[in-house]
Amino acid sequence: MKGLEDKKKRCELQLNFVSAIALPLWRGLAKCFPKCSERVARAEEILASYGTLITELDEQRAKKEEVHYWKTKRYQVLDMITTWATHEQSC
Repeated sequence: MKGLEDKKKRCELQLNFVSAIALPLWRGLAKCFPKCSERVARAEEILASYGTLITELDEQRAKKEEVHYWKTKRYQVLDMITTWATHEQSC
């Protein structure tokens, strides 16, 4: 599978597995075997924790992109100033 080096992608895959496979399986088993309701609760906890982790990863990525944007802008401004100063000296 491609993209598994990305932590967010791995979390999304786990979240999809739990929500589409594990949770429905445990819910069905809990109807027949009430003791399995503990597993349903645990699967719901796992689902919530992966959702939280994905949200945190999105926020971290957004902050990194914002920092990169402003660093890029700073270098563009410095380049403009240098170009202007060079042009002024040559005149």
